[in-house]
Amino acid sequence: MPLLPTKLATEIENNVLNKTSGGGSVTSQDWANALGNYFIQGVNPPTIAASVAGAKSAFVAALPPLGATPGLEAANLLTFKGAFLQFGLVILSGYPANPAGVVSTPPIGPGPIFESTFGVAMSNPPIPTIAAAQANVIHTFFITGTANALPWS
Repeated sequence: MPLLPTKLATEIENNVLNKTSGGGSVTSQDWANALGNYFIQGVNPPTIAASVAGAKSAFVAALPPLGATPGLEAANLLTFKGAFLQFGLVILSGYPANPAGVVSTPPIGPGPIFESTFGVAMSNPPIPTIAAAQANVIHTFFITGTANALPWS
């Protein structure tokens, strides 16, 4: 099965957004679990199973406790995006060695473009709508990575 933004949306909804709707708090581990579940179902999952576990650990390590610095949302957003890049770099290490002359690359850019989802979230839509918007920008970011010259799928 290819990497599907719908699978990621379900993971974000179940592991992240539903926790906040009941007044609960979300941890970086909640996000890492959603990403790990999304990645493990790909057609071309990393061949080293530990790379998904390592990527989850790298994601968590890259983030201070979420919401720990009130008033510094822009800095928190940059750190949050960076955690996705760290996740991608570790995932890349889980793919088999390339044939000679074939390059594998991590996802391109500083991280998912979450800013494009702010308007959606501000309009107070149902949780599945927010999850789908977030999943689409995360998925778009991750599929810019390649393994053995093929897009991550």
